[in-house]
Amino acid sequence: MYFCTASDSEHYYVLLNFIGSIFKHNEKDLKKIAVYNLGLHQQQIQQLKTIDRVEVFEVEKANPLITTPLYSAKHGNYDRWVKGLFSWKPVIIKQALDIFPYILYADSGTTVLKPINGLFEHIKQNGYFLTDCGHSIRWMTPKHIIKKMSLDLEKNKWLLDDNLFGIDAGFQGISRSLKEKYIIPMCELAEDIINFVDDGTCPEGWGTGRHDQTLFSIIARKLNLTILNHDRQIEECILTYENKTEPFHITHAGNKVRSDTAIYRSRRSINQETFNDNVKYIKIKM
Repeated sequence: MYFCTASDSEHYYVLLNFIGSIFKHNEKDLKKIAVYNLGLHQQQIQQLKTIDRVEVFEVEKANPLITTPLYSAKHGNYDRWVKGLFSWKPVIIKQALDIFPYILYADSGTTVLKPINGLFEHIKQNGYFLTDCGHSIRWMTPKHIIKKMSLDLEKNKWLLDDNLFGIDAGFQGISRSLKEKYIIPMCELAEDIINFVDDGTCPEGWGTGRHDQTLFSIIARKLNLTILNHDRQIEECILTYENKTEPFHITHAGNKVRSDTAIYRSRRSINQETFNDNVKYIKIKM
């Protein structure tokens, strides 16, 4: 199992929780966890370097602002600032695929809740794993991206159907078979930070643009990739490998975590008990 993730100093504790949850459930299968530096403190980097099978990498400077905090939107009562508007994400996925034959990219705010061997078998056999994000591409696409990605052409207008969901860009399984047609075009877009900007022209206004998720979604749908269901009450996400099928439950919502949930996209919703339980499984290099 090859993992790819990224973190700055602010998200370091959720990164450790994620790493610990991998060790807890798949320590025997783990090959490497590639952590990309979005602004970690030096002592954090040194600590990560002591963890077995963890390696820290710098982010290639595809654009000058790729790891700079940039204003994203107002969320509730606070202003949200995002490193490089997530323009670093396709870049680090490419960097990881230059090293590993396939990877599971996951935001650092992810918790593994059970063994995920079937997920990796699915990625290896099918070349990728993608789930939807629960809202449409149209909802999260500003006008300058509609123009740039030619969504205003008659042949592409289907991409702006209100019922066509985008993908969850924060949790993707990708193999080298998709590198040229899926990741490289994203890396080319990452060379200009403007492509990731929410300019307020999405259908419901400023704050609904989804930066990298918008772009990943458009490219994935143009390629007609299979997008599996994410946290449906009726339609489950089903993995396929070796002529087998396996339900795979993934959710962002804590109140939807079930006994069979494999991945909780926990973000910062990690209590001290969960954190302590996961990090105790982390193995140190001998």
